[in-house]
Amino acid sequence: MQAYERRIWSNFDVLIAVSENDKKYMNESASADNIFVIPNGIDVDHFQNQAAAKVPLSLIYTGQMGWYPNEDAVIYFVNKILPSIKKRVPDVQFLIVGGNATKRVRQLGKGNNGIQITGHVNDILPYIDKAAVFVVPLRIGSGTRIKILEAFALGKPVISTSIGCEGLEVRDGENILIADEPNEFAKKTTTLLNDELFRKRLGDAGRKLVKEKYDWEVISEKIGELRNSLEKMVREN
Repeated sequence: MQAYERRIWSNFDVLIAVSENDKKYMNESASADNIFVIPNGIDVDHFQNQAAAKVPLSLIYTGQMGWYPNEDAVIYFVNKILPSIKKRVPDVQFLIVGGNATKRVRQLGKGNNGIQITGHVNDILPYIDKAAVFVVPLRIGSGTRIKILEAFALGKPVISTSIGCEGLEVRDGENILIADEPNEFAKKTTTLLNDELFRKRLGDAGRKLVKEKYDWEVISEKIGELRNSLEKMVREN
């Protein structure tokens, strides 16, 4: 894949990266002058709070569960983090939403352990909206996580590893919580579950960030600016 990326990048005059981190990686094989950063985005207005009743003391993770980083994330969370949360919040529930769950992921939901595997759903929006806290315990990956933008748009408090929120303009304690050690992740998650006002403050800050930085209207303006500058360069040359 690395060889393919390097070969393909050399065929184009302009490259677009979704984050500064990705630009640095691409710059190893392509000129930085040809690489522009335009972040991923979502239609924020589509992600409006639903009328469904909220589920207290609930955690959610979303993703294509046949993809190894997602599989690793939920297995890591259930084995290394969730037990510590349960000691403090015995009634906590963990919902894993996404299709193509592997055998190892499906096994997580066996027994009466408060873990539910939904499989594929037609619309993840109501599932996210009902949950109390959105967790992103990713340990592998690149680019930027659309799932965090979706949670932000719904005003959900998010706790993530550093890798999970890599590339996004987030600040720990301001619009997201970041934790890389299992005990720290469990402690911060427990704090969120037990503090409704803190959840709301963090969720409101996340929605404000996604509206200002990652809404499709904002992204389209950036693309338009890039297009205009390229057209100007072509005319001048």
